[in-house]
Amino acid sequence: MKIRFLFLISCALFLSACANKPHPRSIALGIHEASLASINQWQLSGKLGIKTPEESGSLSLRWHQQSDSYEISLTSPLGQKSFLISGDLSQVTFKEKGKPSITGRSPEALLKKTTGWNLPLTELNYWIRGLPAPKGNVKQITPNAIGLIEQLEQSDWVIDYPFYHSIQNQDQLIYLPKKIVIQHKDFRLTLVIREWKL
Repeated sequence: MKIRFLFLISCALFLSACANKPHPRSIALGIHEASLASINQWQLSGKLGIKTPEESGSLSLRWHQQSDSYEISLTSPLGQKSFLISGDLSQVTFKEKGKPSITGRSPEALLKKTTGWNLPLTELNYWIRGLPAPKGNVKQITPNAIGLIEQLEQSDWVIDYPFYHSIQNQDQLIYLPKKIVIQHKDFRLTLVIREWKL
């Protein structure tokens, strides 16, 4: 009877310890967010694929972020079309090759007006780095084997991260997305990032 009692006490203590121990995957994501929080300047280059019911195609992508200021360059394979989106927290400017610049306050509204794409650029600034956006309802986060995001569901968008780059930044090893698939209803965006510069 005494042995059984001690066994039950041991089980209770073990279950209590497990309940109070943070999930290692949540710790990994927290460390990832903290490591990126100190980086306020970055660049990336890669390819952007867009698929909607009306159109599909690909563009080369260059994104330069400096604190809250950004410059996003999109160019068609033969250079026939090019777009430049630049701005900060106060305003954004959209420039299409051969057309006058258009300036507004909302990057989403300006992009919708000029291209017809319904894309949340503000959230994309976080999603492209493998992070949930600070604003917007997070429905689900599915971690991969090392605790980084494999799939994120936020604000009615589903974002998949099948591959990551591992980048040495000073004395830190940082993981940043290599491929991202972003979907909302019948809109699909695929980003393949060749290079990150921190």
